[in-house]
Amino acid sequence: MAKSTSSWIACGGTPSQLRNIEARLPCHVIDRSQLILDIFARHAKTREGQLQVELAQLEYQLPRLAGRGRAMSQLGGGIGTRGPGETQLETDRRKINLRIDHIKTQLDAVRRIRHQQRQRWELFQLMLTADLCSGVKPDDGIPRCNG
Repeated sequence: MAKSTSSWIACGGTPSQLRNIEARLPCHVIDRSQLILDIFARHAKTREGQLQVELAQLEYQLPRLAGRGRAMSQLGGGIGTRGPGETQLETDRRKINLRIDHIKTQLDAVRRIRHQQRQRWELFQLMLTADLCSGVKPDDGIPRCNG
């Protein structure tokens, strides 16, 4: 086997196959979809684009979380607890779901603001057109430019 100097390898396979390959190699292994999402993340410039890419990455990552079992569980403290508590996998899923909800809220706000700005711009264009045009007929009120 040839020695690799890269810090990651992109290849195909199921998530469990990729985890097994990564366990045997001294580098990070990603699949084609993750590579594409990473490229989009690197090139996203607008706030909406960055939020969309982060949302896609989290939604892609959510079903691929590796279970670490009871060894990583947080013990339930206090009176009346019945069990080991929340495992690390459950904690990670909960945090990712909370982040997804937060990003969706931010995306809605960005889209709402952009829609309001677009409406203001359209109103400004309409007012500018009405000001520059001189032939307004009194019966319909639609500005018509002489041209």
